[in-house]
Amino acid sequence: MMLKIIVLLTLILSGCSANPAKSQKDESLVTGEQKIDVLFVPGMGMGFQAFMRPKTPQAKNYTEWEEFNQLFEEKGFNLKVAEIPALASIEKLSTALEKFIRREFPADQGRKFHIVAKSMGGLAVRKALSDSFRESEWNSEIKPLSDQIITFTTISTPHKGSPVADMLMRGEACTFAGKLLMFFSPLGKFFNNEDGFGFDAAGNDITTYSSALRIKDDPKMTGRIFSFGANLDCDAACRSEFHDRKENFSEVLMCWHDMMVNKYGENDGLVPIESATYGQYVETFDGDHIAISEDDPWYKGKPIWKKVFYRVLDNIKEFEASSSK
Repeated sequence: MMLKIIVLLTLILSGCSANPAKSQKDESLVTGEQKIDVLFVPGMGMGFQAFMRPKTPQAKNYTEWEEFNQLFEEKGFNLKVAEIPALASIEKLSTALEKFIRREFPADQGRKFHIVAKSMGGLAVRKALSDSFRESEWNSEIKPLSDQIITFTTISTPHKGSPVADMLMRGEACTFAGKLLMFFSPLGKFFNNEDGFGFDAAGNDITTYSSALRIKDDPKMTGRIFSFGANLDCDAACRSEFHDRKENFSEVLMCWHDMMVNKYGENDGLVPIESATYGQYVETFDGDHIAISEDDPWYKGKPIWKKVFYRVLDNIKEFEASSSK
C-alpha cells in the first residue's frame, strides 16, 4: 500500500483540429534528405525510483523503449533522449539540459536538431534557451542554442503553471485517495533536498504563481515553436478510444479534470489547454496527461502515445518541407 501511494504521488505531477505548420523561409534551417536528430526532453520522473533518487536521470525509460525508438526511425529521425534529473527545479533541469546539449551536439560541428519536450521538460528547454541567448549577448564566443535548434515543440507543458500543483503544494486533495496521499506526503521530505532537487522543488516551480515561470524567451526562436495539449474526455469509468484505466487512477484524474474545467476549460487532468498553449498551438489530443507519452499497464485501450508522437513528428516534417521551398 505504501509503495502504491508513493508511486501515485510521483505520477500526479509527472512531467481541435490540426493546423499545418507554417514558417518563414530560412535557408540555414533546411536539412535536405539526411536523417536528423530529434532530442526528446522528458517531464517529471515517474515511480518509486524517481521519488527516492531525484537527481538520477530516467532517460533509459525511453532509450530502451523499442517501439518508441522505432516510431522516430519510421518517421526518418534519430531519437536522442536528454539526461536530466528525474525531479528537480526548472533551474536545475535547464542547467543539466544545456550541459547535455553542448556535449552531445557540439556547436563547432554545426549539428542541428529538433526538440520535442513533454510537460515540465518544456520549461527546462525554455530556460536553457533563454540562458544561452543572454550569455551570447555579453560573450560573443558563446553561441546560443537557438542557432542549432530547428524547431521546438512542447506537449502538455504547464507554461502558465498547473492549478493541480497549487492544490498539492497547499496540501489539498480532490478525492479520498488524494486525501490519503496528503496524509503520507510528508514522507517526501526525506527525499527532497534544499538545493533544488525532489518533489517539492519540482512541484513549487509549476504552480500558477511560480516566479520560475517568468522566463524571458529567446527571440531567435520566433516562428519555430509549436505546442500541443490534451483533454481528458471520457465517461465516469474513463473509457474512451484510448482509455480503460483502473478505478483509482481514473478517479483522481477525472476529479482534477472536473475541478478545473469550469474555470480553466479543457484540460488533461493536470494541465489546462490554456496553459499548454505556447508559440503556434497545433492540436488537442484526446487523452490524459500521463497516457499521451507513456505505455504502461494502467492503460488497456489503444496506446495513444503513438498517435501523439506520429502527429508531432508529422508537424516537424511539414515545417521542414515548407522551409525547403
